[in-house]
Amino acid sequence: MAGITSIFSFNQHSLLKNNLKRILNSSYPLPNIQTVEANIENDSVGFGGVFPKHFQRKNSIYKSKIGTLIFYGELYNDAGISNEAEYALKFIQEHGIEKIYQLDGPFALFFWNEEQKCLIAATDRLGRFPIYYSRTSEGIYITTDLHSLFTSKMIIPKLREKSIVDFLTIGFVTGDESIFEGIKRITAGEYLSCSFDNVEKRKYWKPQYSNLIHDTEEMVHAFEKCTCRAIDFRPNSVVALSGGWDSRATVAALKKSNANFTIMTFGEFESTDVNIARSIAQKLNLNHEIISPEQDFFDGFNTLAQKTISLGSGHTTVDIAFQLYAFERLAKKYSMVLDSAGCEFRRGLRAKLASQNAKKTSDITDYLTTMYSTGVWNDEIINKDFFEDNKQQTHHHLTTMLDDSSATSFEEQIDLFTWDELWCHHYAHGYPLQTNIIGCHMPYSDNMFYDLFLQSDTSIRWTYQFHENVINKNYSLLKTFPISHGNIKIPYGNSRLKYVPIVYHRIISKMSSLPALHWVKTLDNYRPFRSYNKWYTQQLEQHVIQMLRSSFGESQSFISINKALELIEIQKQSLTDRSHSISILMTLAHLMKYIKNF
Repeated sequence: MAGITSIFSFNQHSLLKNNLKRILNSSYPLPNIQTVEANIENDSVGFGGVFPKHFQRKNSIYKSKIGTLIFYGELYNDAGISNEAEYALKFIQEHGIEKIYQLDGPFALFFWNEEQKCLIAATDRLGRFPIYYSRTSEGIYITTDLHSLFTSKMIIPKLREKSIVDFLTIGFVTGDESIFEGIKRITAGEYLSCSFDNVEKRKYWKPQYSNLIHDTEEMVHAFEKCTCRAIDFRPNSVVALSGGWDSRATVAALKKSNANFTIMTFGEFESTDVNIARSIAQKLNLNHEIISPEQDFFDGFNTLAQKTISLGSGHTTVDIAFQLYAFERLAKKYSMVLDSAGCEFRRGLRAKLASQNAKKTSDITDYLTTMYSTGVWNDEIINKDFFEDNKQQTHHHLTTMLDDSSATSFEEQIDLFTWDELWCHHYAHGYPLQTNIIGCHMPYSDNMFYDLFLQSDTSIRWTYQFHENVINKNYSLLKTFPISHGNIKIPYGNSRLKYVPIVYHRIISKMSSLPALHWVKTLDNYRPFRSYNKWYTQQLEQHVIQMLRSSFGESQSFISINKALELIEIQKQSLTDRSHSISILMTLAHLMKYIKNF
């Protein structure tokens, strides 16, 4: 994958520069990449990077008397005539590393401070490019691209058992660990400081939920500005439009500004999202790209799945393969995708009830582990000994983390979890993978908007009120189209009638699970835009079975292969969507296959 890498040796190391070059040359071969390497007059440190076309600059490395800085990503600050590397280094020189929360945009940077003989590795305050590091007896490897470290044989990957437990429980690894043994991560609002005497990770920014804003007027204005600025930044852009609230608010803001843009939806042609997006595009007279899986997607799924593992540094689930498929096609025509995903923000009714009814922190942990459950962590699919040995581990870890946090209420505990664990796991949702393929931009994570979001009260932060107000102000015609909720069409707005289609779907699901009533499922209104629930049992069935059998046979001790294969049969017979559970097992299977290569 594209990205930046640094080696910090505790002693002067004659092979350092050769090792760095070897790592950079081992990066995944994306098209049109550019490799750069810093020339530092010190045999104890070296860094360089592999840049995709949209992040290539005349100078990605900048030097001054204070030191040398390599910058990966982009900034939306008013940098004047400076490039990002120069702007970032001068900013650090003037304000210090603790103030880099003022840098707006997705980035990772390495800074060698020549005066203090210290290496700083930092990611932006929302952690959009997580940085991984591994300490050895000789020094430290730091990178945004683990794949190149593994491929160059600098580090041999091994799965970490406690991280596997987290992954099987809630779908990602909690805290600062990675899924690999001996490799930690630097994420949202953090930097690593490395000197010959000390290696320390520090927090330079953490969100403060103030609940001071009670209306959305200022938020709406900021969102309009961030969205339009993104289109101005790269005019040859395509705007993602699904059937949900987030992208509809984006389209409303752009329509009001009279911006010239094309919209894009990826999914099966008759999915709920595609149907709603198609209707909106026709009504608004917008060019509409629909990327639907063709036979080449299914024929090449094994390669795509392995590619998501490689490009995602082992932390991206294989159901992102369809996003990769779509983004690779878009990159041939467009310079950027304006991606409106903002689902990490909202908590919803279940969170509100959980915070109101909780008596102790472990009640919040119960809610979180249920809300984000993979559907895999039970004593049927997990071998009993492994399950019994580990069933309390994630629960205890989350409870301790919440107790040790600065949260003063159960609502704040949910907010902090959402930021620390969900929002800081951009990579689990494919963000770095997408952004390395094409200049993916998310206006919801601009500092200007995000700061206001943090100040808003829960009636705004935990609901769709903000999105509704953007649409009302900018383009109220969009209220005439239904919303996709769990890929079921529901009426726009907050009427309780919106729950009728959801209840209908659940009743049909229950009825169709009875052998005599299988035919009832033809009456269902559920049309997912990524139909892994269907693909896993049809076009991809043989691949799924082969992967599960080859990875979860007698050589491993934590998955019951027969129960794992039963999930496919259950999915065939029921409308209940088991695709997330299958994706979790498939991801682990592909990960095990991936590390065998090393």
